[in-house]
Amino acid sequence: LEKEGIPNLLLMMRAGFNIYQIIKNKFIYDEIIILAGPGNNGGDAIALAIQAKLNNDNVILISLKKHKNNSKKLLVLANSIGLSEQKMKSKLFKSKKKKLIIDGILGIGISRKPSGIILKSMKFINNLDRKNINIVSIDLPSGLHPDTSVAYPETISADNTIMCLTRKQGCYTGEGVKYSGNL
Repeated sequence: LEKEGIPNLLLMMRAGFNIYQIIKNKFIYDEIIILAGPGNNGGDAIALAIQAKLNNDNVILISLKKHKNNSKKLLVLANSIGLSEQKMKSKLFKSKKKKLIIDGILGIGISRKPSGIILKSMKFINNLDRKNINIVSIDLPSGLHPDTSVAYPETISADNTIMCLTRKQGCYTGEGVKYSGNL
């Protein structure tokens, strides 16, 4: 869409706004924990965190890797409105509050097997006690190939997936059905 004159940063802000509208209307939660990976999916997640903060939600933004380009710009905006990024720590997930965990770790640009902090975070999320927790993936569960529906080990097992712009074929076939939850 950038070729059509819509800047990528604006697309991320729109995605964040629309995802926020969906979660506000469809889910019950006390706090939102947003995991933002390094790519555009992470940028959408940061844009969502900004929307949640602007609407006075209790939001925790966990930044998994160094951000660049538009994601970095969104992170600067998030920081300027008082939303500081956190590192991945198990204590952030310990409260008995009803949590909505947003998976913005990896998106449609996945090109290799997850590793390092990305893989470690995916394992951690998948091993959480799911009581009072609802996991929502942006576009598709992290670790799932968008076209082939092949799932890398530790692919996020989402309760729900919210797709932006287009449907992701990988969520409808093969292993994708198992990992995507409600679409």
